[in-house]
Amino acid sequence: MAEKFLVCENCYQVVARFDPAAVKFPITSNMFHVKHKGERPFWMPNVEAQFMRCPMCPKRVFNNPHPIRLYCSDRIDGMDRYHLDIKYKAVEQIPESKQLTACPICGRLKSEFKSPQGFGAHVKFCIDKAAPDFESLDATE
Repeated sequence: MAEKFLVCENCYQVVARFDPAAVKFPITSNMFHVKHKGERPFWMPNVEAQFMRCPMCPKRVFNNPHPIRLYCSDRIDGMDRYHLDIKYKAVEQIPESKQLTACPICGRLKSEFKSPQGFGAHVKFCIDKAAPDFESLDATE
C-alpha cells in the first residue's frame, strides 16, 4: 500500500508519514516517520498516541486519546484529507481459570480494583518495582 501522511486534527498540518499496513493497536510514535528524510524526529520512541504532540501547534495530534482512525492525506501538502480506519485483530480472551485473581508480588486481590486495567497496571508496576531479576510471570501456574 502507498505511503500516507498523518495530519494533525487541530491545525490540519501534515506532521508525519506512515505505512498504513504497519499501523496497529496500540498506536505509538514508532509507526510514524518524519515528513522529509533527513529531518530530526520530533517524537521520542514508543510514545503513546495520547502523548504525541503536534510540532506545528502545541496541541495533541489526535483529539481522541485512543484513536480508532487516522486523519491523513495522500499528498504531502495535506490537501484532500480523510479518515483512515485502523484494522485490528480481535484480542483473544484468556480463559477464566487461567486469569490472575491476586497480585503475585504483594497479594492484593483483583476485586480491590475498579477495573481489570487497573489491576493489570498494578501487577506490572509491582513486578517492575519488586525485583529486576523477576523475568517472567506465568499466569498459567
